[in-house]
Amino acid sequence: MRTFVIVLHIMCFLQSACSSCSGNANNAHDAGPDTSADTDTDTDTDADADTDTDSDTLADAGPWEWTNLPAGEDCGDGCVQLTFSEEVRPREWDVWDTKLVFKDEIYQTHVIDIANKKQLSIPSPYPELEFSDSDPPCSTHYPSIYEDIVVYSFAVFVPGEEKTQLIRADLQSQTQQFLWTMDYSASAVFEAQNEIDTFENRVIGRGGCDNDFIGELCFFPLSTPGEVNVLTGSHYGGYNSLWGDVAVWFTLDYEGDTFDIEGYNFASSEFFYITHDAETQLDPRIQGNTVVYMDLRFGDSNLDGNWNHSAVFAYDLTTEVTKQITNGDWIAAYPDVYGNLVVWLDYRASSDPNNAMSFDGVEIWGYNLTTETEFQITNLPGRPKQTPRIWGDKVFVDMMTTTGGNAIYMFDLPDGAK
Repeated sequence: MRTFVIVLHIMCFLQSACSSCSGNANNAHDAGPDTSADTDTDTDTDADADTDTDSDTLADAGPWEWTNLPAGEDCGDGCVQLTFSEEVRPREWDVWDTKLVFKDEIYQTHVIDIANKKQLSIPSPYPELEFSDSDPPCSTHYPSIYEDIVVYSFAVFVPGEEKTQLIRADLQSQTQQFLWTMDYSASAVFEAQNEIDTFENRVIGRGGCDNDFIGELCFFPLSTPGEVNVLTGSHYGGYNSLWGDVAVWFTLDYEGDTFDIEGYNFASSEFFYITHDAETQLDPRIQGNTVVYMDLRFGDSNLDGNWNHSAVFAYDLTTEVTKQITNGDWIAAYPDVYGNLVVWLDYRASSDPNNAMSFDGVEIWGYNLTTETEFQITNLPGRPKQTPRIWGDKVFVDMMTTTGGNAIYMFDLPDGAK
C-alpha cells in the first residue's frame, strides 16, 4: 500500500534580504509589478511545426473525448468519488463550480464535469510527446480552472529542447494556446510555473518567468500571450490564490526568518500585508473579501516542522479585521473559504494531534463566519485526508481510497451548515 503523506513545504533556496519587503500591516510597500521590457523566448512554433506569430494557438488534434465517469466506491451518504486514476498529485488540483481539474501519476491533466458525470484527459500540446511515469519526455503542473478555461504549466525534458510553457486550454472550443514560454536548454536553472491560480483574465504563478530568481511570483495576462510581469522578483511568493482584483500568497521575511501573508491589489497597483509579525503564517486562500490562512503562533514549529498547534484565521479585506477560527489545541491546516464558510484539515481526533504526520484521525471540519458555529464534514476514521476545497454546498477532499491510492471525493455540507 502506498504511503499517504501530506506534502510539507520545503525551502530550497535563500536570497539576500529585500529592502522593499518591509512595512506595516496593510500598508503599501511597492509601486507595483515590474513593467520593464520582458524577454519572450517563445518561438511561436505550433505542434504542427508551422509558425504562428499571431495567436500561438496549437494545432487541432481532433475532438477531445469526454467519457462517462465510473461508479465510485461507497463512501457514505453525501459522498461521491470523482477521480479514478491511481494517484492525484498532492495539491495539484482545483475546483470551479461543477468542474474539477487535477494532475495524475503520469503527470497529465484531467477535467471532471461533475454535473454531467463526464471526464476528459487534456491532450499533450505536442502530439509526439506522450505522458509517462517512467522517464517522461513531458509533464504538466498545477492546473487551475476558471469557468471553462484551464491554465497549466507544461514542461518539456527533451535534451536540447528543455523548456516550460504556460498553456491555456479552452474546454468549449477544445483548443490550447501558449501564454508564455521559457527556454532552459542553455540554463542551469529549471523552474516550471508552480502554484498557478486563474481568475477572469489574470493568471499568477510562482517561478518560470525569470531565470535570476527561482521563487519569483509572476503575473500573466490571459488576453496578451507572450506577456509576463514579475510581481515579486526579489523575494519568495508561494501558495498563491487569486480572486477578483486581489492576489494573496505567503512570503519569506528574511529579517525574521518567518513567513507572512502578503497581497497585491491589481486595481490600485498596491502591495499590502495581512500578517507581518514574528510568527509564521502559511497557505492563504481568498474568496470574495475573505482571506483564510494557517498560523503557527501557538506552537514552536516553522515551515517544514510538525505544525504543532497550528490554527486557522480569517481576515476581512474590507474591515481589516482578523478573526481566530480554531483554538490551537491541535493542528488545523490547509483552510479554504467560500462565502461565509471556512473549511480545514483537522487533527483533533488523531492519536498525536500536534504531529502533521499523524493521519489516523484526520477529518474535515468547517465554520460559519456569520453564525459563529463549527461543524464536522467528514467522519471516516483511518482514511487519511488533505487539502480540502469548498464551492457552494460541496466540499472536495483529497482522501485515501480503500485500495491504497488517493482520489478526490465530494462531500455534501451538513444540513445545518448550508
